[in-house]
Amino acid sequence: SSGINAEWADYWRELFKKVTVEDVTGFEGKYKGSEEEQQDVKKYYNSSKGDMDVIMSSIMTVMYDEEDRIRGIIEEMIAKKEVKKYKAYTQEEPKRRKKRMRDGKKEEKEAAQAKDEMADSEDALRQTISLRQEERGKKMDSFFAQLEAKYAPPAKKRKKK
Repeated sequence: SSGINAEWADYWRELFKKVTVEDVTGFEGKYKGSEEEQQDVKKYYNSSKGDMDVIMSSIMTVMYDEEDRIRGIIEEMIAKKEVKKYKAYTQEEPKRRKKRMRDGKKEEKEAAQAKDEMADSEDALRQTISLRQEERGKKMDSFFAQLEAKYAPPAKKRKKK
């Protein structure tokens, strides 16, 4: 069963390269400020009828502290009459924005903690694996010593003639 899984993993790895942090960072750099991002802002602004909670949680790679930048894009679209003004956007209560900021900071803090825990757990995992390998080695030595004692009686001394 694990052999089949390994074959599939190899097959998919041939088709798609492993995504790295550098890949994500590179994509983020190309996406922010791009035409694609502007189209996404427009799409989510229209589909949510100006609900900034939906907009901010829907746009790829956007962080809570980028709301002013996203609002700038929306304001520009409104000024160019590319989108209409929605009440949810123009009359949003300030406490909703504050809540988004608070939630964003909390999420950022949780992500940092999770990253630290993952690093700690990876070190702990390596240590645990190392200890288990040592224990197995000792058990195997003990096992072979028992087999030797049981099935290989001590060699008898020969008498000289």
